[in-house]
Amino acid sequence: MHFILTTNPDTLIYTASVIYNILFARNKLVFEDNNSNEEDTLELICRNVHDFKICNTITHETDTMVHNHSTAQNRQHQNRKTTWRKPDNNVYKINTDANLSEEKTWGLGALYRDASREVVAAATWRMHGFYEPTVAEAYGIYLALEFAANCGFLDVTFESDCEQLIRILNDKEPIPNHYVGNVIREIHFRTMGLRHVSFSHVDRQGNVAAHKLAQHALLEPNKIWIEETPLCIVPEVLRDIFNH
Repeated sequence: MHFILTTNPDTLIYTASVIYNILFARNKLVFEDNNSNEEDTLELICRNVHDFKICNTITHETDTMVHNHSTAQNRQHQNRKTTWRKPDNNVYKINTDANLSEEKTWGLGALYRDASREVVAAATWRMHGFYEPTVAEAYGIYLALEFAANCGFLDVTFESDCEQLIRILNDKEPIPNHYVGNVIREIHFRTMGLRHVSFSHVDRQGNVAAHKLAQHALLEPNKIWIEETPLCIVPEVLRDIFNH
């Protein structure tokens, strides 16, 4: 048998979808005793490829505006966290991000993973009415924290590429008096119901999966995935695993 390596994007997309859905069908058979027929699996493969291509048509033109709050001095710091790292045992890591998808409309994404690097949940939301990136990033963490509590995750660590927000959450900068300050106070109040919560900064390279999910919120807002990886971020999730 001969294997041909290819860098053709369409071939890679179809291959990834085939592998993903075969494994998905196998897991349903093993863990749920649900034997999917071939027609359903083929339909899922085609639909996933279609959704993935649509997801990746979203442009990145607003990326600079969303993340311009990182200062030149911070970019020069050494020993930054530039790749995703798995959390400690029995701790869930939650990566969040916000994306300005259209005027006054933010897409928010949250990705939940455990110590075995498995995606245990994912969520998207849309938020209207703000231009300030830090407000959107803070509200994303607030919603992700609320969802974590509803899922019964008692030990969590948050990662965001909004360094200013993380510094405020860790009491390294004063809480602002404007609207973002109210959101941060609500975040602190919500943490009281959990056993352990921490907040840390990661560079954009370590937060790509959450960023893609925030972009996807324009197409599928207010959606929740439980023990399922959204197809639009499968390549980023795999990259995080391989780079670990």
